[in-house]
Formats: sequence, C-alpha cells, structure tokens
Amino acid sequence: MKLLLIVTLFSSMTEFNHIKNEDKAVPISTGSTFFVSSDELPKLADAANNGDLDAAVRLYKHFRFSKLDTENAINWLQKAAELGDKVSQYNLAYYYLQNDNIELARHWALTAMANGVTEASELLEEINGNQ
Repeated sequence: MKLLLIVTLFSSMTEFNHIKNEDKAVPISTGSTFFVSSDELPKLADAANNGDLDAAVRLYKHFRFSKLDTENAINWLQKAAELGDKVSQYNLAYYYLQNDNIELARHWALTAMANGVTEASELLEEINGNQ
C-alpha cells in the first residue's frame, strides 16, 4: 500500500493572491485539512488518552500530514490501532514492516485481518516474505 497525498495546485501564483474572503476558510492543502490549533491539541490528546478513537485518528492525521512529525504521528496511530481502528491497525503494520520490525508488523497485520481488512492478508504475505 502506498500513501497517496493530494495537494491542491493553483494554475498561477496570481490566483493565490486573489482568494475571496469567503474562500479563506477552505483548506488549500492536505496539511491544512488536518491542522489542529494549539488550543485544541491538549483537549484532543486528553480525549484520545481516555479512549476517544476519533480524537486519536485526528491527532495522527494532524501530526502526519500537517506537522510532518513522524514520531508523534506514530504514537497516535498506535493509540488509534489499540482503540480498535482497523485502518490504523493496517497502517501501523505497514509502518512497522517499512521499519523492519517484523514481529510488530505481523501482530498488527493479523489484528487488521481479524477485523475485516482484506488487504491485510497481502501485507501479511509480504511480512512473511521478509523474514
């Protein structure tokens, strides 16, 4: 699985300078789509640490795509996976495979597969092939 990042491009730089006021609230990049304000971060972290799956996923996306902070992103991805998010379980398995942690990759691929992620079986084959 490869991560696809879609970025909005403008046909010319002059268009960027002429965004209407009512359009300024519309995100202009993937990173801004997942931005979380500094006021909101502690609330989301508290919620995620108290079992709020949506908060954990939102924090993962914020750190992965907006802040480009891999360490924090993986911590929140781990939390989301532990809270039962099957997409996070698959993505965590893929991350561990890419970073040569075969045992954790296998664990999370099996967990994702048990939760109905059919693509996890292909990932598991790849994991088993890397031994």
